[in-house]
Amino acid sequence: MKEIYYELSHRIYRVQTINRYLEKSKLLGNYEEKRILDFLNIRILLSMILFFYSYFANKGNLLLAIIFTVLFYQLLTYVVFDYRIKQREKELEHDAIYFFEVLEVTLASGKNLIESLKVTTNNIDSQLSKEFQKTLQEIEYGKSFHDAFSNLRKRIPSDAIQNVILNLMETYTSGGMIIDTLSKQISFIGNKRVMDLKKKMNEIPIKVSVVSVFLLIPLVLLLILSPVILEYLQGL
Repeated sequence: MKEIYYELSHRIYRVQTINRYLEKSKLLGNYEEKRILDFLNIRILLSMILFFYSYFANKGNLLLAIIFTVLFYQLLTYVVFDYRIKQREKELEHDAIYFFEVLEVTLASGKNLIESLKVTTNNIDSQLSKEFQKTLQEIEYGKSFHDAFSNLRKRIPSDAIQNVILNLMETYTSGGMIIDTLSKQISFIGNKRVMDLKKKMNEIPIKVSVVSVFLLIPLVLLLILSPVILEYLQGL
């Protein structure tokens, strides 16, 4: 029965649509195709229910029903995928500096990249460490170094960490000095975090201004005009 269900789902949704959400799910560390099909089916079912409910609740107002349905459709996708991907990106980047610093120290002890990654992942408990553990398992099961690390990059939503992985791949393959490459990448991630923090600080005045416009200014106007309003009400 389930096989028929998933077969019908493949006929309903385009391959491009399924693949697009599969790529999103990989960035969340979960890439089961059946879960994607479940989400797509539940989303369309809930959207249909909301459409008919909004249509009849608003006395046949088709425009409102369409607006509510489209907003729900987009919001559900954002909450389930895009928002969680952004949160995971922040978490991985928070883990990255410490993880790669420990990896750099381990490499300096004379171990190769694979051995250093094993030591590092065994001593660090984080989401990034778990992703590297999956990669090491893939290599142990017979997957090539390049394929395993390429899969790792597809599971990481952070461009900065993807860049580190790519540089590690290229340096390891070419036989270059991995420690030098890693040191530069650690500095890059650190600078990126500082820039992100500065960006957030620069956004604070703008947010304060918006709050002032929508809250403080109307309140000040009300205080200024309150005597006039009271005098008008007393004259009624």
